[in-house]
Amino acid sequence: MLLGLAFGILGRHFFLAGYQQKLSISLGVAMLLFTIARNWLPAIPLPVIGNSFSKGIYRLIQIIWEKRTPFSTLLLGMANGLLPCGMVYFALAGALSMGDTVQAMGYMLLFGVGTFPLLIAIHQFGLVFITPTIRTNMRKFIPYAMMTVSVLLVLRGLNLGIPYLSPFLGKEMGATISCH
Repeated sequence: MLLGLAFGILGRHFFLAGYQQKLSISLGVAMLLFTIARNWLPAIPLPVIGNSFSKGIYRLIQIIWEKRTPFSTLLLGMANGLLPCGMVYFALAGALSMGDTVQAMGYMLLFGVGTFPLLIAIHQFGLVFITPTIRTNMRKFIPYAMMTVSVLLVLRGLNLGIPYLSPFLGKEMGATISCH
């Protein structure tokens, strides 16, 4: 939720400046191109983002791991959310495009709540039930989920008037809505 707050504040500035729809389209296209390049064009070198930042988080996790208290478990989960993860990056792009801080925080909360049961299940039963074949198939599904989110971000920014998918927000991109 803290990441949702930070990216929600940033996204709110884009929204207030009238760039939220352009941002949504740009993020969707960038995410789509990144996913395609990462998964189907391996010859293209992609930059490593936040390498020194992630090393610091790994050190923090090691320190927290040694404490083994209920509070340190909470901190461990929070620090784990800061580690480099493509799915978290995609969720943050969605939070950034919300245009509202509370919605961005809720979006990240739901992302965390949605991943929690699967992470617990993998931790508890993963070694027994998730065979290498199932794990490989799950990894093959991730790019398609990322592309779906990318397309949804583009549709959201296109202002097509489709409720919940691409709501009509104004006459044109960046138009101000005036209520009387």
